[in-house]
Amino acid sequence: MTSELSYEDLVKVSQEKEEVVESYLQLKSKFFKHFMESGKTVKEFCHQEVEAMCKESDHIHIITLTQALSVFIQVEYMSCSDYGTTDTHIFLKGLEPKV
Repeated sequence: MTSELSYEDLVKVSQEKEEVVESYLQLKSKFFKHFMESGKTVKEFCHQEVEAMCKESDHIHIITLTQALSVFIQVEYMSCSDYGTTDTHIFLKGLEPKV
């Protein structure tokens, strides 16, 4: 049995992810302020990078989600120099993958 998400479901999941990231960043702002670039505050970062539509998630988004939800995420980055190879980054090491 295949379960497909509708467009509306995808939008809702995306909004919920943004809410988790923004809430956790602000909750742990003393920690995350050291990762802000160009002198941005955590609140400014959330407004410009988390709430904004059509923005890609970066390391800080992934770190925030893994910590807030206590989940293991393994990201495979495609290498620009070696065709067909990837660089593996594991977030929240020590946990077992659930998928």
